[in-house]
Amino acid sequence: MDIDFTENTRFWDKVDMRKDAACWDWLAYKSRDGYGRFRTTEKSHRAPRYLFIMLGHKLEKSDFVLHSCDNPACVNPSHLRIGTARDNTMDMVNRKRDNNIKEMSRKWRSTLTEDDKKELALKTTGAKNGMYGKTHTKENRKIISDHSKEQASKRIRINGRFV
Repeated sequence: MDIDFTENTRFWDKVDMRKDAACWDWLAYKSRDGYGRFRTTEKSHRAPRYLFIMLGHKLEKSDFVLHSCDNPACVNPSHLRIGTARDNTMDMVNRKRDNNIKEMSRKWRSTLTEDDKKELALKTTGAKNGMYGKTHTKENRKIISDHSKEQASKRIRINGRFV
């Protein structure tokens, strides 16, 4: 993709740059998940991803731009690195940002162990288009279902509630 000077200028006009140690927040449109979006004449990009393209990196579709600061609005190049879907998933689990897995755990009224979460996270990585996780596969539902049954067998029902 060719980057023109006008797009480069438009990009930086949408960034709140501070000293190197701080996050540089994206000031323009952000998606629901908090990531900045930047529209070129070709298409809309996540701002951190577009920054790497603008800086001359050749990104594959399967490449992720990972944040060391855990701030999705940040476009400070010193807080960003290129990684894989697996790197992204492991960051999520290691930093306790595995909300989708926690939500699945609540949904099936069970408590997943850390090993269960890691197993699910690794199995969901790259399932769709080689990039994004797909949580409701048959195999994952079976893992959660088996875990829920095991947990339920350990609980006692009193007045219609499990304790």
